[in-house]
Amino acid sequence: MSQVVDGIVTIVAGLSANKKQEFVERLVSSGALTESCEDALIIASRRSEPAIPYRKFRRQLQRKGALS
Repeated sequence: MSQVVDGIVTIVAGLSANKKQEFVERLVSSGALTESCEDALIIASRRSEPAIPYRKFRRQLQRKGALS
C-alpha cells in the first residue's frame, strides 16, 4: 500500500497548481475521504494563499451576512 501512496504523491507533486487544486476538489467531492483527510487536503492546497488578519476576515463574513 505504501508504494501506491508514494506513486500518487509523486504524480500529484508534478501537477501544476491548477491541476492540483482540481485533483483535491475532485477527491473531496467524491466522498471517498474521511472528514479529517478532506481537512488536511484543503489545508495543504491553500497553504500558499496569503494570510488574512482575523478582524479583516470577520468583517468580510459580516458583509456577506454570514455573521450577525
